[in-house]
Amino acid sequence: MPRFGRRPLRRSPTCLTRRSSACPPHPAARTRRCGTSGWRRCPTRTPHRGRRRRRPTGAAVAEVERDLTAARDQAAETLGEEAADILTVQLLLAGDDALLGAALDRVATGVPAGRAWRDAVADVVASYQQVDDAYQRARAEDVADVGRRVVAALTGVSPRRSVAGPGIVVADALGPADAAALDRELVRGVLTATGAPTGHAAILARTLGIPAVVGAGESVLRLDEEQPVLLDGDTGAVYVQPPRALREEYDRRHAAAQQRRSAALRVAGEPAVTTDGVHVAVAANVGSVADAAAAAGQGADGVGLLRTEFLFLDRDEPPTEDEQAETYAAIAAEFAGAPVTVRTLDVGADKPAPYLAQPREENPFLGVRGLRLGLRHADVLGTQLRAVVRAAAAHRMQVMFPMVTTLDELQRAVDLLDRARADVGVDVQLPVGVMVEVPAVALLADAFAARVDFLSVGTNDLTQYVLAADRGNADLAELADACQPAVLRLVRQAAQAAAGHGRQLAVCGELAADPAVAGLLLGLGVTELSVTPVAVPEVKQAVRATSYAEAQQLAERALAATSAADVRALLA
Repeated sequence: MPRFGRRPLRRSPTCLTRRSSACPPHPAARTRRCGTSGWRRCPTRTPHRGRRRRRPTGAAVAEVERDLTAARDQAAETLGEEAADILTVQLLLAGDDALLGAALDRVATGVPAGRAWRDAVADVVASYQQVDDAYQRARAEDVADVGRRVVAALTGVSPRRSVAGPGIVVADALGPADAAALDRELVRGVLTATGAPTGHAAILARTLGIPAVVGAGESVLRLDEEQPVLLDGDTGAVYVQPPRALREEYDRRHAAAQQRRSAALRVAGEPAVTTDGVHVAVAANVGSVADAAAAAGQGADGVGLLRTEFLFLDRDEPPTEDEQAETYAAIAAEFAGAPVTVRTLDVGADKPAPYLAQPREENPFLGVRGLRLGLRHADVLGTQLRAVVRAAAAHRMQVMFPMVTTLDELQRAVDLLDRARADVGVDVQLPVGVMVEVPAVALLADAFAARVDFLSVGTNDLTQYVLAADRGNADLAELADACQPAVLRLVRQAAQAAAGHGRQLAVCGELAADPAVAGLLLGLGVTELSVTPVAVPEVKQAVRATSYAEAQQLAERALAATSAADVRALLA
């Protein structure tokens, strides 16, 4: 382990904010311990036995559920529905019958409630950590955090973490609710001993725009309180006692980033046009009416990806046609005629809906999800399509099918849409598109482009399928880079197919939100970028600073590269 000092404490792919435009460089700050960490010591004896122990355990779980519900609702208002969905997963874990039953079985044998719950959670965590799927292994963090909260409730201790003042939070780990509650005015960064960049807490910190380095090792826990530390969210470096020259350099970077952000916000509502006159739509990825309002305020040119899962999860039955139609119309109303692309329900075994029966899958990313699941539940998909048709009668809407693999799947989905039009009795123009997430679609892009109105590349999933690198596996973070030449060649192939049929090609994955990559994507033939709302202004600025002719030349050099590192070097 490198010594503390001027050298980086850690440089590794576990930096959650690598190449993230949402987290500009921050100045150095002092460390702050994050209170309430780990398991509280559980008593070895208990005065109660048998059935009477069920009440305090149930009350503790109910308290945790109330806290998580409040955190979920707050996240929905301040961070958007994608963040709220993460806390919904926590809420479901807290009420899991199998977990509660295992704890109560131990209580019935005389084990104190706190220890019983801790041991039950430890067994579940161990089972998650042993599975082959890295995504499922990462969920062990969520289970452990729920267990910590219940034990805290059983022992009368607040599970909430707090910091004494402004600085960098140092902790062994952060749970999703802890991350969602971070105060952006106080927290300058996050440094944890454990965790993965794909963990839910890490994702929420990034959503907040807080630089973080996670999984840095237990040595970070030996840092002194209020010790000066500098985090580099781009490289994952941690500098302890940084020298003045380094601090001043990061101060300059931070100030420059703030100035760029302010300048971009001032012109966010203006079109994104390259220096040589090519207009590029910069739309937003949203997951709620609140998200849509925020995106409109950031200058988004419509919605390139409406995640409709927020309507379907955390409930016992699917939303009604009326509820969906009203919500889609309310979102479209925020954009005054700009297109809203509705992605049909995209759930699977990793984020299940209780009313869509699914067996547990070893690798849900390769299982029954997206359109595959929708076609198996044609009644649910049909209801959603009727709601979209109704909203499209008064607003400019598009429909997009996720996780498409074959032309037959697409045809079956289009048949359902035609039936929905007939059922509603409204003959509206409703462009149809598919997500390019599965390599098979990219390879057959010409055939798909001949049958749809637009294509949209989901670079996150496309990358993990092309590289055989689970995006939830921190050990493969360097490999799972959408700038890999193999991925870029498929994007180019899809762009050429779309152009050959007069279709638009969008990119709605995380790569599109990186201003440094905007020119490359345009050069590959991408005609629309769809990004998180907060990224819209700076991505628009990046487009305005780009020469389309030079972008095409850059794309040719990138396609000739042999590694993602070579491509990134071209963008530097």
